[in-house]
Parts: sequence; structure tokens; C-alpha cells
Amino acid sequence: MLEFLHSKPAYRDRVAAFCTWDVFPFIFRSERNGLKVHGGWRPIHDAPLTERQRLMNELLPNLPRYWPDNCFDVVTMEFAREHLLRHKPRVLYIALGETDEWGHARRYDLYLDAAHNSDRYLAELWRTLQKLPDYRGKTSLLVTTDHGRGDTRANWTDHGKDVPTAEFIWIGVLGPDTPPLAVRENVETTQSQVAATIAHLLGEDFGAASLKAAPPLPGVRQKEKN
Repeated sequence: MLEFLHSKPAYRDRVAAFCTWDVFPFIFRSERNGLKVHGGWRPIHDAPLTERQRLMNELLPNLPRYWPDNCFDVVTMEFAREHLLRHKPRVLYIALGETDEWGHARRYDLYLDAAHNSDRYLAELWRTLQKLPDYRGKTSLLVTTDHGRGDTRANWTDHGKDVPTAEFIWIGVLGPDTPPLAVRENVETTQSQVAATIAHLLGEDFGAASLKAAPPLPGVRQKEKN
């Protein structure tokens, strides 16, 4: 879906992804399509660097590489925030990973700490968006997770097809076009609807480009874009 948007003139070079896991550039096929994707422990390349970008690049070699393929969420958020302020993307994808890593490590204390930090990062991002004229009152925020986890003391650290309840996820949408319906019940949703929902919020039809795509979430957009 990001590649679909990036291919359109209105979104060219205005779609970006910042991710803790270093596999994301390959997931998004960025070398082939030119999509801006930053992943893992790589320093940012965005000459000339802002002061904050330069400081983050200098900090990276001094941080413990607890996971060789997954950096700390704060690193990803700092780089994403600077890109937002500097380049004003129309679509910004951010993928955090510490909750999953601490879960696999059976560190429930740090798992909760990472979840709390994720909430804080989202709040700070939303406040930043509402301070910027380019985004204030006309930006949607979609938050979800790529999988659930087991629900017992034995398997809560894991996920996958052999882990019961790991298939359950949640999707939250906040923005001027989405009615404030709070927690919705009796609405079947799947992860496959996320792509079309993002495109729908932008007034684009992802289903026309990908015939196998699931439809957008129902009721997520109550009015048409101007």
C-alpha cells in the first residue's frame, strides 16, 4: 500500500517509514521502488543533517546492541519525528518493536515499560501534529499491532499459528473524518483491512490497484475529502 501511494505523483517522495526492525527496508522493497525506509541501527542519511539528527547518529554507536536486528523504540521515534518536522510527509509509517522483544525475553516488567513508552510516544506525536498547520485538524492516526500473544503464563511470550489467542489484534483510528464511536463491538475486523483503510482515509482506492485487498474498516470515514 505504501508503494501504491508512493507511485502516485501527489505522494511521490512524501511517504516514509521508520522502523525498529532492520528487515523493513526489504519488506517494503525500498531499493526497487525508492521508498524512504529507515530500519534498525543504521544512522540517518539526510544531508544536511539537523542538529538532532546529528546527535542521534553520534549516540547510536554508544547504545547497547541488545538485539542486533532491532533498535530501541526511542531511536526510531526520534528519527521519525525529525523527518516529520523537516520533510512534512503525507504518509508516515512507524513500527515499534520493544514490546515484542521484551515479551520474547520473558521480561514482563520491561514489556509493560515499553508499552507505557509507546503510549507516551503516540501522545507526543499527536500533540506535535496538532501544533503544525500542515497537519492540525486534517490528519488521521491509525494504530495497530501485527499480532497478539498467548494468554497463559507459559505462552504469553510467544505468537504464531500454534499459539492460541495470538491471532487477536486491535485497530484504533483517530482523526477528523472518523466518528468517535469508542470501542466497537460486533464488528469483525482483520489485519488485511489496514492497507485499504489507510488509503480510504486519504481518499484513495487501494482495492482498484490490488484486487485481493480486503475492504476498509466500516464507518472509519464519515465525510468526503475536499
